[in-house]
Amino acid sequence: MKLLRTIDSGLSGPKIAILACVHGDESYSLNVFRRLKKLHLLKGEISFYLVHPQAFTQKKRFIDEDLNRAFSKDSKSCEGNLTKIIKRELEKFDYVIDLHSTTSKTAPFLIYVNQELKKTGFLDLFFIKKRVFIPNARFSLIFQFNSAVSLEISVASGMKHAIKRGENVLLSFFANLELIQERKRKVCFPDSYFCLGTMKKKKSLKDFSLTRSEGEYVYPILSKEVSYEQYCFKAKRE
Repeated sequence: MKLLRTIDSGLSGPKIAILACVHGDESYSLNVFRRLKKLHLLKGEISFYLVHPQAFTQKKRFIDEDLNRAFSKDSKSCEGNLTKIIKRELEKFDYVIDLHSTTSKTAPFLIYVNQELKKTGFLDLFFIKKRVFIPNARFSLIFQFNSAVSLEISVASGMKHAIKRGENVLLSFFANLELIQERKRKVCFPDSYFCLGTMKKKKSLKDFSLTRSEGEYVYPILSKEVSYEQYCFKAKRE
């Protein structure tokens, strides 16, 4: 895990960690970091991390096992050893934002695993409409921290578009926390989904578009993600 940059206002306020490359082949977020390097903070501090340098250098999703599946077991793999470093390094932060990209053509969405984040209003700090709750995700990075979410941005419409979207979501988050001097932007009526598990992938599936599968109506999520060979997530609307 590599700290790339910290922007410190010198004034007390929230400490935020922004993460890139939990999956080494999802490098768009490093370009988002570059666009934010001259950010002027009114308070608090923001640190930018390259989480899995080895996988990033080799342009692989992971070395031994998916890092986002390695936190709930005592593994001696490359990723298993990395989980210990991540926990130790990030425990000092108030908020952890884990940036991801997907090849699936989808609207941006948040993934959260702590139901309390919905009650406290933390999710409302993001100018992003779709939110997906994944229960029992003890294996994931964001489960390890009280105020942590993953942000999924599609690269299906091109890298430039994805970078701009990622930047805008983060700027809205900073503005809503009053860390920067920009207009606050919030979603009044978010679309919330509850992940039920996985379903078989089909060409006809479209993300967040209601479909019938095995006798039930569900919403596919990440249905065109190339790293998922046979299955994608399915959810119900809350």
